[in-house]
Amino acid sequence: MSRTSLAIAAGATTAAAVALAIWIRRRTQSSGTCPLVIRAAVKDDLEHLLVVAGLKDGVGKDITGDGGDYVKEAWVEDWWTRDPRTHFNEFAFIGDLAVGFARCDCFGAPERIESGWLEGLRVHSGYQGRGIMHRLQAHLLCSLPPIVRQQTYLAVGSTNTQMVGICDGGKGRPRYEYIGAFVMHALELPKPARPADDGSCTSTLHVRILDSSEAAWSFFASHPLHTEHKPSRLLLPARFYAFRALTHAAVADKVAGGRITAICRGGTDRGNEGVLALFVNFDSDHKGWPLQTLCSFHTAYFTPGLPLEELRAVLLAFGRSRPTALHSGHPNASSDDLTPGESLTTILVAGPCDNKQPDSATDVEPKLSKVLAAAHFKRSRDTHLRVYKVP
Repeated sequence: MSRTSLAIAAGATTAAAVALAIWIRRRTQSSGTCPLVIRAAVKDDLEHLLVVAGLKDGVGKDITGDGGDYVKEAWVEDWWTRDPRTHFNEFAFIGDLAVGFARCDCFGAPERIESGWLEGLRVHSGYQGRGIMHRLQAHLLCSLPPIVRQQTYLAVGSTNTQMVGICDGGKGRPRYEYIGAFVMHALELPKPARPADDGSCTSTLHVRILDSSEAAWSFFASHPLHTEHKPSRLLLPARFYAFRALTHAAVADKVAGGRITAICRGGTDRGNEGVLALFVNFDSDHKGWPLQTLCSFHTAYFTPGLPLEELRAVLLAFGRSRPTALHSGHPNASSDDLTPGESLTTILVAGPCDNKQPDSATDVEPKLSKVLAAAHFKRSRDTHLRVYKVP
């Protein structure tokens, strides 16, 4: 073979090799098997987060109810102020480009964390649909202590159709286990407030801060939402709009912080005798969302089978007991960004509701919706929060 022929053959071989390499690379990326490098995040990685979330080029999605993405503010002002033992953060890279971020916030004492909450999950807009989050999340979950991995949850806004579809899965096989919908209702008491003898039997009810973790545990652990469902659908509110698993330690934390309000019959003030409902305060208040005023968030769990009129009386009694301004005895009054005396709105987060679809028209059961309205709890938004357990 001549030198010219050899050169031509060599060139053809090189071109074929390059073409094959390009094809393999494209095939690899399109099949979701990108050559990812996953590593733990550090505080100085904010620039990578901004790239992943699209906050540097302006293509990021509106994540919060009022538009925008909360992750930059959370990264700077919140996440890295926590004990490093209570949160896990990871990035996925292709080369030098950050293409994914995942975080798990954990609850319990730093030395004994016991449940987790996935949040801040983001995939670069140019790399979505390639299985990056599936692989990143699997890697993150393997980093968690076993007890946390078994009790980890996440939430999706009902209008986030892409994520709802991912969480609900397809072909009758959901990717995550649906716990239920949680719907915000703001307390709007009339002025002047209606008198206690309005026929609602609120005068026979006693409102008190529960001081016994055993009484609270007894109520929660025997509730049908816990005993009749696997996984349990009875979750406790944690930090702002997150939830944690029902455990003895979680209940004890709430009681120690004065965050459980009991509504009881006939002035009962011992144990859980005569308890009709427990209202549980989230660990943090929030200003600017869903209302412009400072908001204090609560969930509620009722004794099963309460007649509607008694349920209304319980809600009225709780609503009338709520302060309308921040005072020194409020659980979060010591926070640096809160001012004693400023207006305070009570938000009741109704749930978990049984709806399977993200349609807000079917989330809150109609009878409960009417009772909430009659007790002056007005729905804040047409959307709801869909909470799932990670299998």
